[in-house]
Amino acid sequence: MKYHFSIYLPCIITFLILGTVIDFAPEVVEAAEPTQETPRVIEVKEGDDLNAALKKAQLGDQIVLDAGARFPGPIVLPNKPAFEGQGRSPWITIRTSKLSDLPSVGNRVAPEHAESMPTIYTDTSYPAITSEFRAHHYHFIGIEITTTSEKSYDLVRFGFDTMRGRAHATSIDQLPDKIVFERCYLHGSRTGDLRTGITMNTKAFAIFDSYISEVHERGAEAQALVGFNGIGPFKIVNNFLEAAGENVMFGGADPKIDQLVPSDILIERNYFFKPLRWKKGHPDYEQWVVKNILEFKSARRAVVRGNLFENCWPAGQSGKAILFTARNQNGGAPWTAVEDITFENNVLRNINGFIQIGSGGREGHSTKPLKNIFIRNNLMLNVAENNSKGIRSFFEIDGNADRPPTTNVKILHNVGLFVPGHGKSLMTLGSSGKVIDGLVFEKNIFSCGQFGVSGSGSTPGIQTINQYFRNWTFRDNILVGTVGQKKYPPDNTIVPGVTEVGFVDPAQGDFRLQNTSPGRKLLGTDNSPPGVDLELLQAWTAGVAEGRPPVVADE
Repeated sequence: MKYHFSIYLPCIITFLILGTVIDFAPEVVEAAEPTQETPRVIEVKEGDDLNAALKKAQLGDQIVLDAGARFPGPIVLPNKPAFEGQGRSPWITIRTSKLSDLPSVGNRVAPEHAESMPTIYTDTSYPAITSEFRAHHYHFIGIEITTTSEKSYDLVRFGFDTMRGRAHATSIDQLPDKIVFERCYLHGSRTGDLRTGITMNTKAFAIFDSYISEVHERGAEAQALVGFNGIGPFKIVNNFLEAAGENVMFGGADPKIDQLVPSDILIERNYFFKPLRWKKGHPDYEQWVVKNILEFKSARRAVVRGNLFENCWPAGQSGKAILFTARNQNGGAPWTAVEDITFENNVLRNINGFIQIGSGGREGHSTKPLKNIFIRNNLMLNVAENNSKGIRSFFEIDGNADRPPTTNVKILHNVGLFVPGHGKSLMTLGSSGKVIDGLVFEKNIFSCGQFGVSGSGSTPGIQTINQYFRNWTFRDNILVGTVGQKKYPPDNTIVPGVTEVGFVDPAQGDFRLQNTSPGRKLLGTDNSPPGVDLELLQAWTAGVAEGRPPVVADE
């Protein structure tokens, strides 16, 4: 078997075009290997002072923690002098003594691997791990990080002055840089309040092959990963991410650094999950604030690719899985933007709605308008199971006459299917004014629900399209439902049910089109039928639930 490098190449090219140095993680992996000069090993056993070991360590050292040992926090990562040596890695590695017992790089750890890990924990509301301003080049491998307190705010917190509690960094120069978590297990308890797994207010940050779970709080939103005062780049690859509020969120609070927008974000081949026991009515129901799965309230240049998103229902919000909604949260950051976002080759299942797109705009809290949103080759299944609750719409696009519209949105080659009889709308559009200037909606297959494309004060269909979109293209789609062919642009096909779409075998996950499908006549300009490129989608998502790397058979 070998790595399926071809599916990663487009992402690497994307970030080269953006001019972003996102690929620092391979350098990190090498840091754990012998260099020209053998790294010094500092062994730390149960009862030893881990903070003292960190103060003693030099760049290039490895701090090896005894597997099974427990170390109380807060553990503070010191700012070390800039690296100037020759033949030594610039990284301080903090790793388990049983590294060989963990899955190899590229394979995700799970809770059962905790027996091969040391534990860093907090027994208060303060984080287990934090850092000084400007701390840099720290690489954690095979560490369990948890809390024994009934209420903790963060397991790991970066971007705050440790000498002044929660005082934020106020300049990019103060941010920690090149912080990496690899094959780590971070978790709260089943009954305790934990608001955040990692607060990523840093420069370069990466987490991969890791497992974050039991992040939830009564009365507040909780996130596995959150960043609002860090510049990036951020690399989030092959993790299990479980949280009640938002599993991952960028933005959500005004940055303390002028003009800062979290940027250059790679979210690839992660398993986003909410357990159904957090849903009211479950026999083991646990009440937490449950909201969406992924939210960009402030983000620039992001690629979200090859992920599995599972379970999102109406509770603290209407059940939408994904939100691209620029929010100048407290009114102090009018430069807030969500722009240049690619969302492709993902699978979403058991959700109540797909995506909300729109700018904040209430008086005194203005933002930049959203722009350049690219949504391609995604598959949405078992959508809107709750027949009478929540949005039950694939697209909710905000806007009104007082806000500038989102610009340049391309929605291509997606498939989204409601639970039969449960969907409300294909699109629910803003209250007034144009919501998108430059919409391309092509080669998709979507259930339409009861209302299809609908907006306030307009007849569903082409009248709504004309009223709410400017410079639009809406063609070569298969729309499933009884919304009426004449109400939509002519270069689309409407069929009454999923059977008439002509999928090969949707019950077995084969969403290719048969030769007799009406979609075979909708080839358009790129000579391809509507729907997903199933081979490409499967290449990106195979093994994501299990945390295995993508592979192909040896040639």
